[in-house]
Amino acid sequence: MGWSRRIKKIKEYFSDENQPNLDISKLSEDNEKKTPFFNRFKKQKKSNKSSTLTNNKKRNNIFLNFRRRSTIQIIKHLENKNIFNLFFYTDVSNITLILEQGIKPSSQIKLLPKQEYIVWTYLEHATYLELELGNSTRHFFWKWCAEQNVDVNKIAIISVDIHKLFQSTIKDWGLNVDTNRVQIYETIPVEAIDWILVKDRKMFRLAKLYIDNQRLKLKLFQGNNGNITLGSD
Repeated sequence: MGWSRRIKKIKEYFSDENQPNLDISKLSEDNEKKTPFFNRFKKQKKSNKSSTLTNNKKRNNIFLNFRRRSTIQIIKHLENKNIFNLFFYTDVSNITLILEQGIKPSSQIKLLPKQEYIVWTYLEHATYLELELGNSTRHFFWKWCAEQNVDVNKIAIISVDIHKLFQSTIKDWGLNVDTNRVQIYETIPVEAIDWILVKDRKMFRLAKLYIDNQRLKLKLFQGNNGNITLGSD
């Protein structure tokens, strides 16, 4: 799916200032066009039969990594539901730090003097992070925002690719079927981020500058009044 088509599909994302619409599915790739991770791995295994696996490759080999059986089952469960991306909400002022350090449990966040990070307890905890599966629990997020007096213009949405997340993490994930959330017990690396969506123009420019300078392979969107800008190639 081309980025011009994706931008066209998400124009309505911020079309109503009074009724913010976070239909995250409109920002994701066409899921039916994505190949399940396990199918892609089998194809890769066929073409690399003679290659010697290094320790890093062994960690990412789902058939050798028995310690992550629970995570493998979670990925299969998500793929069966056509879910390939998970979602994290944060204050937009945190984006530059997240681009530098990844998304960390609150107890692991390292700050320099005068640096600030705003913890949103909706998905952030001292020892683990939560990622939402999609829009089915969105009303809980808006309820939390109302209770915390969160300015909707300060919301940033981060989409995490489940396959990249598996390849770039070590610990087993958890899945809460009641809340439709996945629990991650370590840092979510920047490499696992698929795209970021913000409204704040200043933070958009700062994030774009960092992404371009570091040549990060993720997409940045800025949306306001129905207009969506793609900030990085």
